[in-house]
Amino acid sequence: MDAYDENNNKTRYHLTFNYDTNLFNEYQDLLFTPNVQVAIICSDEDIDKSDEEKKIVVIWNVSTIAIFYSSAIFITAFPHWYNYQKNNGKTFCLRIDAAGWDRTIRIDNKWIAVPLSSEFRIFRYNKKTFDYCNKQGYNIHYPPPVGDKW
Repeated sequence: MDAYDENNNKTRYHLTFNYDTNLFNEYQDLLFTPNVQVAIICSDEDIDKSDEEKKIVVIWNVSTIAIFYSSAIFITAFPHWYNYQKNNGKTFCLRIDAAGWDRTIRIDNKWIAVPLSSEFRIFRYNKKTFDYCNKQGYNIHYPPPVGDKW
């Protein structure tokens, strides 16, 4: 992951995703990483490719640059999505902009963008409920990444 501060200084973090916990091993450290205006996460093999060789999905988060806490949840979903895209012959990176800081949404005190907040809790589910329903005879499947039904 490349993290850029408001002066465009880059810090590169080498992250390791744990498919058992579905979190990066460095997740707790990432939560409190300060001064991240833009974060770009790619696989190690793609991060140095040119923009013509990869596509970049951009998420504008309403967080401030003071702390990466509210942006960190987005990167935990990336490895599963990346693998799915890679298996289909596509190369993507994820860019998260901390759009909550004033200079990204105003020019001369006029709005140029409206920051939106997305809610990631809707992507969580209760495995016990799925297990119970399966025992009751319902043919339901866990969502990715636990299930293999896309």
